[in-house]
Amino acid sequence: MLRALLWMWSTAFAVLMLCAAPWSIAHHGGDWQVFVAAGSLVGSHALLDPPQAWQAFFYLPGAAWVFVPVVAVPLAASFVANIAAMLGCAAAAGLVAARIYALPRALAVATFVLWPPVVYAAGIIGQNAPFGLLLAQLSIAGMATRSVALTAVPIGLLLYKPTYAVPFVALLLLRGRWRELGVVGAIGIGWFLLGVPAAGGDWAWPVAWLRLIARFAGGDLGVNGAFALGLPALLARSGLGTAATIAILAFAAADVAVALRRATAVEAGSAACLAGLALSPHAWAYDAVLGQI
Repeated sequence: MLRALLWMWSTAFAVLMLCAAPWSIAHHGGDWQVFVAAGSLVGSHALLDPPQAWQAFFYLPGAAWVFVPVVAVPLAASFVANIAAMLGCAAAAGLVAARIYALPRALAVATFVLWPPVVYAAGIIGQNAPFGLLLAQLSIAGMATRSVALTAVPIGLLLYKPTYAVPFVALLLLRGRWRELGVVGAIGIGWFLLGVPAAGGDWAWPVAWLRLIARFAGGDLGVNGAFALGLPALLARSGLGTAATIAILAFAAADVAVALRRATAVEAGSAACLAGLALSPHAWAYDAVLGQI
């Protein structure tokens, strides 16, 4: 009976949020308009110095190349295509999770797809967190099977949004997985090279990118702070002093590091996702997608 109620609630909630998609389209697709704008600005320095604040693209500049094809497509059509793609990523992550955690396949897929943050990220604000979920789940599968490529390549791709990749990179360092770190480093070099033409030929684009983040971070926290999940943002909003905040975060990070060294590979990978959300300076409601793992 309880399982039936859970299914009914999850399905109803997911359908309700998907019904909000027309409203989101009418309001320019939420965050999706930022990605479309990035596709139109990529190849010029304007990607890192956008004409308007809402066009600020905080991902690695090289990731903007992915959005070039959607520029010529009507916003409504590309928004719906993103919904389908992201729900597909969530379903694929569920299939991988079913193998890793020995779950019934249908249950895992349905749970991942109907997880409210997944539907919210895909169907209302046009975010790509479910793609990050899939990459994270694949990397954990690589850790479980001790596959260097399956562990490292997804983490390298996760660098498109560094706050997703950093917890996994830290995990590799803590567990001495040097071959995997080498692969991730090589992919990181590829991201750097992709960023040069994306930023209009600027080889010093990391400096401009960090300036962009510093320029808009305060405003982003002011607008989206109510949706914050990470301790840094929550402590900043609480008015706690800088020294106390740093002390709390350092203690939490040290505690997590000890736990990750002692855990099994699968446990450590799953915990790294949660720790990344908790310690991230930029983790909003849609990033809770990674808490599914």
